Amino acid sequence: MINLSQFFAASYRKKTNSYKGITRLDFPSKKDLLFLDDEFDILKDNLNNFISNKFFHHCLLAGAKGCGKTSLIKAVFKEFIGTKLRVIELFKDDLSELRYILDELEQENYKIVIFIDDISFNTHDSDYKNLKPLLEGGLESLSNNILFILSSNYKNLVKHTHNNDADFIDEADERFALKERFGIWLYFYPFTQEQYLKIVQLYLGYIDENIKKKALEFSNTKGSRDGRIARQFALSYKIY
Repeated sequence: MINLSQFFAASYRKKTNSYKGITRLDFPSKKDLLFLDDEFDILKDNLNNFISNKFFHHCLLAGAKGCGKTSLIKAVFKEFIGTKLRVIELFKDDLSELRYILDELEQENYKIVIFIDDISFNTHDSDYKNLKPLLEGGLESLSNNILFILSSNYKNLVKHTHNNDADFIDEADERFALKERFGIWLYFYPFTQEQYLKIVQLYLGYIDENIKKKALEFSNTKGSRDGRIARQFALSYKIY
């Protein structure tokens, strides 16, 4: 087990059953986020409750890709550097080991967020079925020093795969059974053209009609208009 007094965040390595302390934290600041003030406050207040031994919720952030889910989470994490909060990054492939990971982490004298980014499941995934009872429903309750924050491009975490009406009823029950274990749901929607251009302006520091035209042309070639595309345009514009 890693010495969490030396690192704010660590990433689990399944192959070696070990943790790698993260020394190059990729955490944006709140000022780097646009249109996410309410969501920022919700997550920050929840984490404040968590580290203060007050009531807290597990969190699911879901919706359109490139609209700030991961950046928001990391910006909130940055607010807690220097506190007793620690972050453990897991990936979907690690979930088969989750029960053993939790056994270790619940022994720590830190408040630990399990962070899983960009995750989704099919209804027949065993990893999805492993996660559900660990969050709620198993014989053993989850330790109060563990909080889950997940992001997904799918609103219900579980992909829609049914072939007939009977399958749909069963699948809908499965999808909502996992989602309902998260007390905070934050949904993200595609940016408008105006919002996209404001993000371009944030990255460049200025904007004019020529830049607007080029930024929109760039987004059209990418087939998307989101924060990630705005950042890519800004970098390309500065280079060329």
